[in-house]
Amino acid sequence: MDFMCITVYYNGYAQNCVLFSAELRQGQLNLATADTNSIVMSFKNKSIQASTVFSTMNETVYAIWNTTAGSNSLASYSGYGQGNFYPSETPSSVFDNISNSSYSSYGVCNYSTWDLSCGKNTGFYITFKNGPYLLRAFRICAGHFRAARDPLTITIEGSNLAGAALTLGTSWTLIYNGSTGLTTVPGRSMCGELQTTENSLWFSSYRLLVTAKRSVDTCVEYSEVNFLT
Repeated sequence: MDFMCITVYYNGYAQNCVLFSAELRQGQLNLATADTNSIVMSFKNKSIQASTVFSTMNETVYAIWNTTAGSNSLASYSGYGQGNFYPSETPSSVFDNISNSSYSSYGVCNYSTWDLSCGKNTGFYITFKNGPYLLRAFRICAGHFRAARDPLTITIEGSNLAGAALTLGTSWTLIYNGSTGLTTVPGRSMCGELQTTENSLWFSSYRLLVTAKRSVDTCVEYSEVNFLT
């Protein structure tokens, strides 16, 4: 995803940039994209420097389950049982810039088990070829199926190690523990609110783990993760 304009400072008049226009009408800030490939990210009562999304170069995204922040990870594989992710909804989907593709992970459950815990403590890790990056904000997009599967809280960790060392909990530094920005139910495949971090450390590898989802279902599901620097 290439951003030509990420932030506009609104001063009371309609402001225009390459990707969107903004207009204040009866106390409501209205945003409109300039083309179908554009996305507008807005946030209330916060300020953030102009940001860009971490660039990807077909990196491998490793699925994991039964993992918590600071602990060793277990690899997750394609399938329909415990410890699996749905075969056609793989972890690489979160970086493919395709809103109707998703990553769905069962965690301790399987395709026929419905529970609030299904999908908890699952996630992924990735090493960015163009890293290291400073993670200052992120945005997560809902999956295309049921809202019950939306992740509500996550942890994000960073590391400057690579390879097998990334399966060890001691390789990771916790940099975020909180909301995904999906507290308010979005439309399917729609993105949540931009979330900022207090992080000041640069890392090449990042690990994201889901700690809670919205409601009872067989898995947790999300379509995109945008890390911003």
